[in-house]
Amino acid sequence: MLGATGLTDEDFARPFVGVANTWTEIGPCNFRMRELDVALRAEEMSARLASWRQPAPRYRTGVLARYSRSVSSAAVGAVLE
Repeated sequence: MLGATGLTDEDFARPFVGVANTWTEIGPCNFRMRELDVALRAEEMSARLASWRQPAPRYRTGVLARYSRSVSSAAVGAVLE
């Protein structure tokens, strides 16, 4: 498949270096900046955040309950032992 892009046998003999990018044209937010922009004034956002309450857990037993108790930010993740 990569030969069709113009790579030669000599190219395949050398190490490949991969470059990854999370940018996409189909995403509704700015993935590159890891931000989600919303069209709200700062006062409105503060009011909504102040009134937000965490919902009750949907699962109280089983694997999903155990997972929901241990999961946190995506940057930290969840470790199940």
